[in-house]
Amino acid sequence: MEDAEVAAYIGRWRPSSVSPGAAAFARDVIAKTGPQGQERAKNLLWAAGKLADYALGLGLDLVPEVVFHPSVIERFARAAPGLSGVARRTLRTNQRFIGRSVAPQLHPADAPLPRERSKMPYSPAQIDGFLALADARPEEVTRVAVTMGEKLPGFDEAVFARAVAELVGRSADASLADLDIGALVLQLTRKAGEAGLRMDPELVMLGKTLLNLDQVAAALDPAFEPREALQRHMTGLMKSSMRTTPAAMMASLLEVKEFVEELPGRVNRAFDAIGEGNFELRINAFDEDEFLRGLHKLANVLAAAVVLASMILASALLAKPSGTRASAENHIALAVFVLSVVVSLGMLARIAFHSRKVRTHQRP
Repeated sequence: MEDAEVAAYIGRWRPSSVSPGAAAFARDVIAKTGPQGQERAKNLLWAAGKLADYALGLGLDLVPEVVFHPSVIERFARAAPGLSGVARRTLRTNQRFIGRSVAPQLHPADAPLPRERSKMPYSPAQIDGFLALADARPEEVTRVAVTMGEKLPGFDEAVFARAVAELVGRSADASLADLDIGALVLQLTRKAGEAGLRMDPELVMLGKTLLNLDQVAAALDPAFEPREALQRHMTGLMKSSMRTTPAAMMASLLEVKEFVEELPGRVNRAFDAIGEGNFELRINAFDEDEFLRGLHKLANVLAAAVVLASMILASALLAKPSGTRASAENHIALAVFVLSVVVSLGMLARIAFHSRKVRTHQRP
């Protein structure tokens, strides 16, 4: 009964805004597509009639293979006058549907694409960070962030640890209405950058996404406790991270096989080097020569200071009052004191000059 009503509606469709030839072409084409329902038939008739009118204006023959060619449909969507953007998109969608029905050779079906994960499962470092955040452990959050990030020159881990402790302590035991997760992630990334730690760009994108979703989540359930939910789902996160594929297992087995095959040879080479006295252990430590030179200079300065202090003390002991006239001891004491002052000033000047010279050489 419904199919008969739809066929009757298609047969009497003669709008005044479409030319009679285009309307007749549209009726013939849509009758072959078999639309479900009168409203669907109406939409398809309008799409076909508009396209047929446009094809007549271009001098094209009203043949389904010509009118519903992908190039004609695309040209109509771009250049047809008097249509809004929404109307152009809707008409093009319906016209492509009609083209796949009446001229399938011109509109091949979409090739099926395999479905797979949009991203890899959480890494062990990310799971450690989730666990540390759920338990409000700033030390562990700092360690995981340092492991995941890239240390830049001048990285100050102590400053970063204090910033993480402040952020984690501020968000501890907070409900979703009081906790801005996106802002927290962005603040963590900003604090890491200020301390000299470059975080993964994906973390910044995650922070921006969470920042946009915070208001939606708060409107849905203001009393939601994110930490409790994270603890509830942590088992599932661990299971997802432990999943593997046959290809990954084979790659791991090949690496183990290579390690086992090369282990005896490596051990033999190490023992041979030890037996021949050619075993070398390279350690990147501090500059021992510069350290010893610094100790030597410090010892010289301390020895000179002790000598000067003893000379000043001796001059003070010699400079005893002995009547109204100055004695020879007083003259000697004054000379020793003046000499001590001059030598002290010379040592201070030498130390200042040497320190300035060292800073100049160390400056890049």
